[in-house]
Amino acid sequence: MNWTFQYWHPESRLGDPVRILFDTPDGPVERTFELAGICHYSSGFTDSEFILPESVLSEICPYDLTNTCEITVDAAQKETAYETLQSLADTDERFVSDTYEDFVAQWESVTSFISLAGYTFMIILGAIGVMNLVNTMINSVYTRKHELGILQAVGMSERQLTRMMQMEGLFYTLFTLILSLGLGSLAGYAAFLYARSEGLMNITVFHYPFLQAVLLAVTVAAVQLILTFAVTKSFRRTSLIERVRYSE
Repeated sequence: MNWTFQYWHPESRLGDPVRILFDTPDGPVERTFELAGICHYSSGFTDSEFILPESVLSEICPYDLTNTCEITVDAAQKETAYETLQSLADTDERFVSDTYEDFVAQWESVTSFISLAGYTFMIILGAIGVMNLVNTMINSVYTRKHELGILQAVGMSERQLTRMMQMEGLFYTLFTLILSLGLGSLAGYAAFLYARSEGLMNITVFHYPFLQAVLLAVTVAAVQLILTFAVTKSFRRTSLIERVRYSE
C-alpha cells in the first residue's frame, strides 16, 4: 500500500484485510488481501494505491491488464518512434500516447505559474516592506529633530551626524536581512519538509534560491543607502536653530 493512502486512512494497519474489486472482461471480481507492507513511492513509479505481485494478478484474471507502457529509444529515433506510436494510438480511442517532453512541458507550465504567483506576492510584500522602512527612517530622524539639534549644538559635527544615521541604516538593513533571509529561509525549508511529507506535487528535492537571496540583499542595501542619503540631505537643509527649536 502507498503511504499516502495511509495518510487519508490512518486506521489502516499491517495485516488488515483489504477488499479490492477488479473490472475484468468476464465481469467484476472481488478479492480480499492481507496488507503486507506500506511503501513510499512516487507517482513516477505507479499511480496505484496498492501493488500486487504479477503472479497473483494473473490468477485473478488471465487477461493482460497492462494500462501503461513506457518506451525508451535513441534520440535519433525519437521522432520516428513517436509517429509510429501515435499512428497506433489513432486506431483505437482507448489508446493514448504521451511523450516525455509533453510531461516536462506540462510541469514547467505548472511551476512557472506557481513561481509567477509567488514572486508577485513577494513583490507586493517587498513594496510594503520598503514603504515601512521609509516611514521608519523618516520618523526616526524627524521625531528626534530636537534631540539631534541639541547634540550638534554641543559639538557634534555634520560628518558625525551623517555617520550616525548611516550606522542606524546599517542596523535596519541587517535586522531586515536577518528576518527575511534567516527566518524566511527556515520557514521555506519547513514548508518543503511539510510538502515532501504530505506528497504535495511530488516534491522531493530542496533547492535554495541563492540568486534570489543575493538580489534581495542587494536591493535592501541599495534602498537603505539611497534612503539614508535622501533623509540626511533633507535634514541638513534645516538650520541648527530650527533643529533646536523643533518640538512636537
